[in-house]
Amino acid sequence: MIDARMEQLSRQDVYSRLRRFWYDNALSPAVETMQCLAGVAAPTQIVFGSDWPFANARVIAEAVKAHEGVTMPQAQRNAIDRGNAFSLFPQFA
Repeated sequence: MIDARMEQLSRQDVYSRLRRFWYDNALSPAVETMQCLAGVAAPTQIVFGSDWPFANARVIAEAVKAHEGVTMPQAQRNAIDRGNAFSLFPQFA
């Protein structure tokens, strides 16, 4: 779409490929971010991220507070907070 020398993908192909990625909500767990992410990623492809050790404890505490303020089903919250990460790293389950 940008460069004719590259493989030309339809919008559907682009979104299909984006759905293969895993996403973390590090330092951006607000309602608006999660709504946008819902249009790209399946809930099973989202994990909680803190950006520790790059973000200090105060910043992480605010991010956690924002994340906890997002309304979502408890099962989805449990998956994002912990369950989805275990599917990536089952040895830590």
